[in-house]
Amino acid sequence: MKRTILYLVTMLTAVMTSQAMTYTQAQREALFLTDKMAYELGLTESQYNAVYEINFDYLVSLSTQADLYDTGWYRRNLDLGYVLTAAQYGRYCTIEYFYRPVYWSSGFRYRIYSRYADRSRLYYGRPKVYATYRGGHSWRSNGGKSWYKGRTYSSGGKMKVVNRVNVSTGSRNHSKKTSHAVKATPAKKSGHAVKPSTAKRTTKANKRNGNFKGKSGKVKR
Repeated sequence: MKRTILYLVTMLTAVMTSQAMTYTQAQREALFLTDKMAYELGLTESQYNAVYEINFDYLVSLSTQADLYDTGWYRRNLDLGYVLTAAQYGRYCTIEYFYRPVYWSSGFRYRIYSRYADRSRLYYGRPKVYATYRGGHSWRSNGGKSWYKGRTYSSGGKMKVVNRVNVSTGSRNHSKKTSHAVKATPAKKSGHAVKPSTAKRTTKANKRNGNFKGKSGKVKR
């Protein structure tokens, strides 16, 4: 009898702590997150498409609380390191709602909404890959390797804002001035990606706690 009760409690706990991300949810959350990353980091169109794919792959991999800072999160940082310039990646690591976009509070919660409360407002159009991408460039689909390594994404100008909103007041602004936009200074070189060897120095505990070593070698918390 005791074993039966213990089994039922274990199963109930597993159900309560497991909320697998659906394709539609991952698509919606990846779009909103990527839109704001493009706005604050100054992404090019090719970066915009790649970052959307990377965010989607991370989000769709989430099933339990333990997944938040596990392998999927670590791979996301590696992939973004290959896509973003050094300046963009450095800024990305300092912004909590980009670096650790999801947290657990009786389910998955998204930090980006603490900064951008209007969930219907996007600065840009949808990425070209929005309707078709289903994980074809993920590590799982690429033999356990990053599909983005060795490719160029930072060429070209920063994307133009289509629907400008003042994030502090929520007021709409159609002027051509971009005084409130966060500017990202392009780096001269983009071969700054985190080396795969870093994985050897990153313990499972660090990944679960959301600690990831950047280029300085210091653990971010």
